[in-house]
Amino acid sequence: MTGETLSYINSVLKDELEIPYAFMEWQDDPPKAYFVGDYSEGDTPEEDGCQEITFIIDGFTRGSWFSLEKYKQKIEQNIERTAILASGAGVAVSYGNASPVPTGDADLKHIQINLTIKEYKNGR
Repeated sequence: MTGETLSYINSVLKDELEIPYAFMEWQDDPPKAYFVGDYSEGDTPEEDGCQEITFIIDGFTRGSWFSLEKYKQKIEQNIERTAILASGAGVAVSYGNASPVPTGDADLKHIQINLTIKEYKNGR
């Protein structure tokens, strides 16, 4: 996954959808609900230059499950998009699925949201 695609996802989640989001770790005092993203790449790009990536967004709260579900619904209903980035590379983002994750802490709620990202390299 390129840094350009990471910046694009960051902009969509934080700026457009107003999700309290950070990549890899939350650095400040966490808000009531917050989300942290990471990714897993496929083996190699296809002949057409397409790299498929699973982008994982983990949401946490000590509040209600409902707050996480509201953010999940916002992501699910608004994340699908395609874009041509500044480098000329293309990116397609789609919602995959989500599931609650047990934490072992009765107060801490955790949800995992999976997106599929297809990155098309420029010049292929």
